[in-house]
Amino acid sequence: DLHHIIDILLKNQLLILVVLLQKVDTNLYIRLLHISLNIIWIHNILTKLEGNSQIPEGNA
Repeated sequence: DLHHIIDILLKNQLLILVVLLQKVDTNLYIRLLHISLNIIWIHNILTKLEGNSQIPEGNA
C-alpha cells in the first residue's frame, strides 16, 4: 500500500534528520530536508486525490 510506504519513508526521514542535526553537515541536511518536504507534498496530493475520488456520485 502506497500510503504505508510513504508513512515509513516519512518516519525514516525524521530519524535521518535527527541524526544529521547531531553531525550538522548543512548542505546534506538541507538537501534531505527538501526531499522530506517533497515526500510530504506528494503524500498530501495523493491524500487529496484519494479523498476527491471518494465523493458520493450524487454530488458529481
